[in-house]
Amino acid sequence: MIAKTFSLVGLLATSISAAVLGPRAGDEVLPAHEIGDFEGFTFLGVVPNTHAHITTNLSDTTALDSRSIISKRDSCFWWFDNLSTFRTDVARQFANAIQGASNAHTWYALNRGTCLQWQEQYNEVKICACNDYIFENTHFKPWEAGWGAKNRLEACCSGAFNCRGGDVTGHGDSGLNIRISTSAAITSRC
Repeated sequence: MIAKTFSLVGLLATSISAAVLGPRAGDEVLPAHEIGDFEGFTFLGVVPNTHAHITTNLSDTTALDSRSIISKRDSCFWWFDNLSTFRTDVARQFANAIQGASNAHTWYALNRGTCLQWQEQYNEVKICACNDYIFENTHFKPWEAGWGAKNRLEACCSGAFNCRGGDVTGHGDSGLNIRISTSAAITSRC
């Protein structure tokens, strides 16, 4: 009886870790530049993350700004953020296209201090997945970028025709926090 209980617990633990954790031995992990374009959106590539900063003196708060501290809060962009707006219906279609793409559940490398960027075909909306950590790499699925965009559309733009977007925390395969940003394509923010 005890042996059966332990084997059942072991089986459950193995099943849960396989479902929750990232790529296992033998799973293919592709370099981010291989994400590619799909109908309705363009993968803009891997760019340096301007929000990942190194500071040598954490007690010196003048060296830190709100973007250099890794935040675990979800947020909406407001008029005083001086960002342009985008149409929420276009953003929703864009997020659905990313989640429905054939590579949506493929793991891609998201190295420290970099962002993955997608832009939809009308050049109105941009979605970024950023690794704000300066010492940790992880792997990321594009599906999660679509989830993050839809999360911000519900929280920040519900019922509105136009929106400025926002940031939400997603996760890499290692559990590392990934900042997913949805904004107007013309903004430099990522």
